[in-house]
Amino acid sequence: MNCADGTEAKVITGVDDQSRYCVTATVVRRATGRFTKPRTG
Repeated sequence: MNCADGTEAKVITGVDDQSRYCVTATVVRRATGRFTKPRTG
């Protein structure tokens, strides 16, 4: 998404696999790193 001043931002979300609810969301200037799936059990 583009901000009013022309900078670009990314929305990063975390979704619960079972309920399909968004459990976290944040806006960042630059998305770095790679997707990681937490280990359970």
